[in-house]
Amino acid sequence: MAARLKGSPDKMSVDAIAVSVGRAEQVLLTVKGALADAVGLKGLDVTLAVEGRDIAPFASLAGGPLPKVPPFQIQAGLKDQAGGYLVEGLKVKVGESDLAGRLALVLDGKPPRIDAAITSSLLDLDALLPAGEDKAALAKKAAPDGEKRLFPADPLPLEGLGAAEAKVTLRAKRVVAGGVPIEDLAVDVLLANGRLDVKPLSARLSGGTIGATVDLDGASGDQAALDARVNIKGVDAGALLKTMKLTELLEGGPLDGKIGLTGRGASVRDMMAGLTGEIVVTLGKGRVHNSAIDLAGADLASKAFTSLNPLAEKEEYTELSCGALRFVVKDGMATAKKGIAIQTPKMNIVGDGTVNLKTEEIDFAVKPEARQGLGINLASVAGMVRATGTLAEPTVGLDKLGAATGALSVGTAIATGGLSLLAEGLVGRVTADENACQTALGKTVAAKPAAKPAATKPSTTQTAAPPPPPAEKKEGGFGGFLKDLGKSLDRTLGTKK
Repeated sequence: MAARLKGSPDKMSVDAIAVSVGRAEQVLLTVKGALADAVGLKGLDVTLAVEGRDIAPFASLAGGPLPKVPPFQIQAGLKDQAGGYLVEGLKVKVGESDLAGRLALVLDGKPPRIDAAITSSLLDLDALLPAGEDKAALAKKAAPDGEKRLFPADPLPLEGLGAAEAKVTLRAKRVVAGGVPIEDLAVDVLLANGRLDVKPLSARLSGGTIGATVDLDGASGDQAALDARVNIKGVDAGALLKTMKLTELLEGGPLDGKIGLTGRGASVRDMMAGLTGEIVVTLGKGRVHNSAIDLAGADLASKAFTSLNPLAEKEEYTELSCGALRFVVKDGMATAKKGIAIQTPKMNIVGDGTVNLKTEEIDFAVKPEARQGLGINLASVAGMVRATGTLAEPTVGLDKLGAATGALSVGTAIATGGLSLLAEGLVGRVTADENACQTALGKTVAAKPAAKPAATKPSTTQTAAPPPPPAEKKEGGFGGFLKDLGKSLDRTLGTKK
């Protein structure tokens, strides 16, 4: 450490300050600058720089092991100003991530105030933050009494909302979080009088855009009121899933969504228990790679999705016409009444269900429906795939009632020579919703008016009815049943020549 003192005891200044603490191979701090009034501690004008490669030796000061961090460099100029301090020329480099900007801190007010404007070309949060805990660990931590819950019951730190005031803007060209690359992120945060506003938040994601506003009002001190709005437009779902290295199942599929939720509570669990609003997500045209689906797998959800194209083993792709999901949330109960739909030219998957946000219990059922050219409704045979349990521990299985109904249908079909199953299939084919996605969104599509029959002149001559065909000779036993069933299938599918 070096410095030069000048002046008299009542007016002392310090310049040529040069301080160096630490080691370059671990952590090194340097300070250079001057202090115009050493007695009154005013007129501070210094430059600080910190660089490091290994912070493990400081574990004892932190009271425990410290996470491994990439090499970092921090540089900033520090000056005092009326009532506080000003940080200018801030430059932070941690691994490949960077930050730059300015920060003003006002301490003579009550509460203290922070004003910051930050920019970044890259923020790789996956590299900067420690690995997250899995869902099971989070559920266990949220309920130390052994009850596995996803939403924590810990009281919200509402006193912190009133402890300071802040105005922060962040502009980042690229942010990576959870493997998801986010472009052109813009966030404005305002904290004042116990109220936190994020207005607006905007970004580009996988060829689309995301916009959001969040209002958390904790001015009462005992509860916080939440109002959250999210708009998603044109996000390429297939490209996003591939970028996240989750699956290459989908190609295309523009994703749109609107979320509007309000709630109030002293904890996240309380807030979720009273949540009200709506969640709407739609998926546009895309293609499903059939080779990415395990047709022989035991996963029932995968089997249900495979039902969208019964010819998937022979075709490279299944064309996806649309998908839709709509939840109406009221007082903590999220309901999707006919609000789940995936539609292809051949099949639909439709369903509904509920999420009880108070208890975290879920109950969903989806089933396949034939749209054209199949004759037999797969819902009659496969039953419904049902998801039950809780958000922390969901289970997926074949709905027992649906399976029993399917078995009964097959048994009745055997007893009636296959005619009952074919009739049931025809009903399913004729009544299958041709606009399943619109139905899921709570919209109705007017049916096209039937074409008027062409006018015909009354016939002056009568044509004799053709003689009835000779009666076919019935073959008894199981072999006869199979032949009858085959003939009925030919007639139904239009393959009888």
